[in-house]
Order: sequence, then structure tokens, then C-alpha cells
Amino acid sequence: MNSFFSPTSIAVVGASANPEKTGHAVLKNIIDGGFSGEIYPINPHETEIMGKPVYRSLNDTPSQAELVIIVIPAPYVPAVVKDAAEQGIKAFVIITAGFGEIGEAGKVFDAALQKIIDQYEIKIMGPNCLGVIAPHAKLNAAFGGKLPEMGNVALLSQSGAIISSLCDWAGLRHFGFSKVVSLGNTLQLNENDCLEYLTNDNDTEVIVLFLKHFHDKQKFLSLAARISKTKSIILYKSGGKKAITSELRKELESSGILLTTSLEELYNTTHLCSVVPLPKGKTTTVITNAGGPGVIATDAVHDSPLLEFAQFSESVQQELIASLPAEALPINPIDIIGDAKADLYEAALDIILKNKATDSLMVMLSPQAMTQAKESAEAIVAAKQKYSEIPIVTCFLGGTSVQVGVDILLHNKIPCYLDPAKAIWALETLMREADIQKILLPL
Repeated sequence: MNSFFSPTSIAVVGASANPEKTGHAVLKNIIDGGFSGEIYPINPHETEIMGKPVYRSLNDTPSQAELVIIVIPAPYVPAVVKDAAEQGIKAFVIITAGFGEIGEAGKVFDAALQKIIDQYEIKIMGPNCLGVIAPHAKLNAAFGGKLPEMGNVALLSQSGAIISSLCDWAGLRHFGFSKVVSLGNTLQLNENDCLEYLTNDNDTEVIVLFLKHFHDKQKFLSLAARISKTKSIILYKSGGKKAITSELRKELESSGILLTTSLEELYNTTHLCSVVPLPKGKTTTVITNAGGPGVIATDAVHDSPLLEFAQFSESVQQELIASLPAEALPINPIDIIGDAKADLYEAALDIILKNKATDSLMVMLSPQAMTQAKESAEAIVAAKQKYSEIPIVTCFLGGTSVQVGVDILLHNKIPCYLDPAKAIWALETLMREADIQKILLPL
């Protein structure tokens, strides 16, 4: 599998000088991504593409390619794969469509490839896939967008569109990827093969899956049960509510999988688990400058079976009394009053975090005439950097007047939500994952 994610050389069979062709997009993405290995465009009708010499066939390249990307019409694919396999090439990504997904006509090509797989023991990703991406290797062998940011998320998807959209959205949230795999038709390699590889991948801490079906459910559950002890596994299973029976839900959750029921939840859970540390216990604290939203957050904490408000010691309460306005009570949630400026957020954060008075923290801001969204966000970032082991999420209510603060938070990998209940959901999700990984401290 290393050949798919850290190859020393790549050949693109079907590379094209025509910007409207997939073969052009794939080659351009490989070059623009900064891949440092040898790149061999293959096209019998071209001599040069994007400054790269073009070769008529894989037999003509100066050295053997480690990974072959194929973007030629389906009828020609088996012959190319067989010729390459005879040379000793073992790894192929077949982006081309027109195989089993179109019916009996395409299954003929599936059967031809299967014979080659069995004879030469090669590995094939696809066909009918978007490609593979490995930001740590500066590899963007796909026809989606630009190379995403390097990070700790491995994304496995049976839908190319989900890959394109999640990678694009991640740019707004400032988190990145270790590996991205478009599984396509999974003629050979499937989600279980990738999970086995990711088990020991040090670059991956979060594994995200979009699946339409399981190739071997029991193997998937067994792998997940082992991997989820050290890495977060997030799943969206398509098929609607009927696809997730109560029995399947129980099996998935028992295997340590965070099951999501919408793309929005999949995206938010991915972001959260990627950038926020897991809590060591169930106590949480809310800091707010608004009573009404504070009530919403309080209700959400009380409704959660996994969270409870931290109870402050006498010494912590005295520090809060000394540092906050007289109207602010030294209890949880901490309401620092509507006219609170950034210095009050800074004071409350420092008192709670330096005394280790909570296992997690949600900081909320609503726009008032005196609100300092930018400076308050900077105070939260400073607190996170100083006390990095405590999970912090935020809720900045409003829109244009708080956007500068939201941007600062997201840029510094602090999730920010519009709804107080959603922010508490985030802390609850982290608690669930902490319980799966057994990192909670005993009471």
C-alpha cells in the first residue's frame, strides 16, 4: 500500500495537453502539488505536456514507474494493466469509468482485470474513482481540487463528490489530511484494506468513512474495534434511516465508531476530532456574556448523559469574585455580563484553566455594543496555547460583527458554532470518543 501514498515515481496513462480532459487535470494536480518523484506522462500522440517529456507507452519510460494512474477509455485498460504487470509494476489507480457500474458491458472489463489481478498479484484502486491524495508526500493524484492542507485525517469514500466537498470545506476550517482515498468500484482494494494500512500509519489520528455498503461487515467491525482504541473512526453510511437498523447501530457503536446521520454532522465531527484534544473527565464549564444563550447551553449540559457542570472550589470562587464584575456570580455557567470586554474573558479563562477546575470548556460571545470579538477571540487562542491539554470549543453568536473573531478561532483550530446547544454537542461528542479510547480518568 505504500506505493499508493509515497511512490518514488508515477506514470499517468492518458495524460493530455487538453485542459478539458481528465488526463490533463490529473497530471496538472500531480505537478502543482509539488510531488518530488519522477513523473511520466504517457500518450502516443504528444511529445511534451506542461514541460514534461511524454512517452508513447510504459515500456518507453527511463525507469519503471512505481504507481500507475490510468485515465484512458475502459476497453483499453486491461491491456495496459497486463503489460505493466508483466514489467513488474504492482500498484494501479484506475480513474476511468465504464466498468461494472454501467452494467453487463462494463463487467466484461472487470472480469479481464480480475484475471490479471489473480495472475500477477497486483493492487488496484478503483476503477471509476477520483484518485488518491497524500498531502504529507505532496501527492495529489486525483482530478479534484488543489492539494489539501496536510493534517491528521484519513478520508475513505465511495463517493468522489464527498471527497471534493469535504476537502474544500476543510480549507475554511483550517484542518488537513494524511491520506484521501476515492474507493470507486472497489474491484479489488476496499475500505478494509485501507483500514488495515491506516492502523499503523503515524500520520493518521482520525479516520473518516463515507460508505454506501460494506464489503465484509464483520471484518470491518473487527478492524474498527481494534483501531478505535487509539484513533477516532467517523462513519456516514448512506441508504437513509432504513439502512441503519437498531442492530447495525449497536454493532457499529460497540466497535467504537462515531456514527453520523448527515453530511453536516460528518463534516463537523471530522473537524472537531481533528483539532481538539479529548477530555480526561466529564466536568465542563461555560463562560458567557449573555444570559439567554447561557440558559440554552445550561439546558444542553443538563440534558447530556455524558456531561456535568464543574463545581468550583472555594479558592476558585474567590478568584472569580476578585476578578469579575460584582454582578457576575462565581458559579457555573460563568456569566461575565453583557458589557464584558476581552480582559474579562481572559481573566475567567485563566482562573479556570490554571486551577484545572474543569475537564472541558465552552466559551460563548454574543454581539453587544461593547463586545470585542477580535480581542476576545485572541484571548481564547492564548488560553488554548497556554493550556493545550484542555478541550475548548466556542460559540460566537451573530454574523458580521463577530466574523473577525470567528475567523481567528478557526484559523487557530478552535471550533466555533452558531448555536450554544451545538457547542455542547461538540463537547459531548469528545466525551463519547474519550470513553471509546478509555482515556477518562477514574472519578
